[in-house]
Amino acid sequence: MIYVKNDEKMLQILEKLREKGLKKTTCLSLALIILMTSSFAMESSKTRSNTKETYSGQEFVKIQNIKEEKLAIEIPKEVSNEEKINVILNREGITREQFDEIVATAVGEAAPGSYEDAYAVINTFYNRTISKTWINEMIRATGEDKGRNLYEQITLINQSEVYTSGRYKEFLGTNDGPVYQAVIDFLYTLDRKHDYLCFFASYGDIPDSVQFVPGGNWYYSLMLSEDMVNYDTRLIRKLG
Repeated sequence: MIYVKNDEKMLQILEKLREKGLKKTTCLSLALIILMTSSFAMESSKTRSNTKETYSGQEFVKIQNIKEEKLAIEIPKEVSNEEKINVILNREGITREQFDEIVATAVGEAAPGSYEDAYAVINTFYNRTISKTWINEMIRATGEDKGRNLYEQITLINQSEVYTSGRYKEFLGTNDGPVYQAVIDFLYTLDRKHDYLCFFASYGDIPDSVQFVPGGNWYYSLMLSEDMVNYDTRLIRKLG
């Protein structure tokens, strides 16, 4: 036996079905089906409405995009060493082979395994490319305006004992380790930590010399502000 709630909606449905000459049991069955279908449709519509309001596709995408943008700010893409080297080569106007010689020279001049001393060494070499005195000396020695070129400064005779003696060749092929990384990091950022123009492996009564790390080189001959080439020009070089 089928029991139904005696409400107005049900009575209206039954009355319409009787008018069509259907039996009582058939009328009740159809009435139940109609009510259940109608109820399901209403609930479904309500759910879709709530879903659209709270979890609509547009709202979800919007929230997702915000999260992605936040992550992009908090976790920037790491620049690989190869990408840094390409920037260095283009900005300094040197070849990959010349870059390798610069690295080998810095490795030979720096305290073994010391990132800090290697950074100070390449910093010193670079300072010479922004010193009017060293640039003019390069012009006097070579007859060419190459003083602003890092490779030319390092490879000029007697500018680096390691390069002049040929010992730098022992370090060719170095492509990892803290010293290697220090050279890349400095040349990529050009973030100078000091203004010294010379260094020496051991202390020899050099006035006003400093040592950045125990066992590292001694640095001396501070570059004066009036000896530095126009900083804005170098800044353009750095950012370009």
